[in-house]
Amino acid sequence: MEIEVKYKCGNFEKIIEIVRTMSFKLVKEKHQIDSYFFASKKSKEGTWDYLRIREENKKYSLDHHRVLNDMEAEEREIKIEDKNKLIEIMKFLGHEIICIVDKKRKEYSKNNITIAFDKIKNLGSFVEIELIGESNNKNRKIVLDMAKKLSLDKKDRIKGKAYPDLMFIR
Repeated sequence: MEIEVKYKCGNFEKIIEIVRTMSFKLVKEKHQIDSYFFASKKSKEGTWDYLRIREENKKYSLDHHRVLNDMEAEEREIKIEDKNKLIEIMKFLGHEIICIVDKKRKEYSKNNITIAFDKIKNLGSFVEIELIGESNNKNRKIVLDMAKKLSLDKKDRIKGKAYPDLMFIR
């Protein structure tokens, strides 16, 4: 289970300094291009889904995300060999690409917490705090407390929206 929060952010430098002083280590820098085919509306249960093809370092995956609430999501991913063939199949099934999220990301990690600094083409800069663990109040509190430690402002928190949603409303 992913437990995460996302904040709009103007300047990474101050936050990266705090992250480094807390002994988080830079573990990955990556460029991801996500082609979204599907973004469902919220169901009666309050969940919604995304289906995308991710391109990263000439490797591809088909990813399904089920968002459970404004802090939790389940992910399923499968590696694919031929991105273009899968896009063709999706089109045959009536699914066109609805948006492309072009993201450059730096990830810092410590224990089971990852702090990601994302620059999204045509959208802006964001900080995500993510914990992989059980869905419980203790883990949600850990994530929210980390946001406070990083001096992230509550008014900049993005609730209940993923990057494709933000692309649609900009």
